[in-house]
Amino acid sequence: MHSTGFIIHLIGELLIALTVLRVHRQVVQGHTFDKKVINEMKLEQRLGAAGVLFILVGAALELAVGL
Repeated sequence: MHSTGFIIHLIGELLIALTVLRVHRQVVQGHTFDKKVINEMKLEQRLGAAGVLFILVGAALELAVGL
């Protein structure tokens, strides 16, 4: 169970990092906030929220194992 919490936490962190990098790349390439960039930002929000959820679940599993 210890490794499950770690893996879920890691997935959450990776989701957040990858979504931020994707949107920043889009902004740098386009230099504007067109519909494509706005859609990327909306996707970033959803994936970022999922990442935070994964981090919280992973941390909860780590705490549960530690008790």
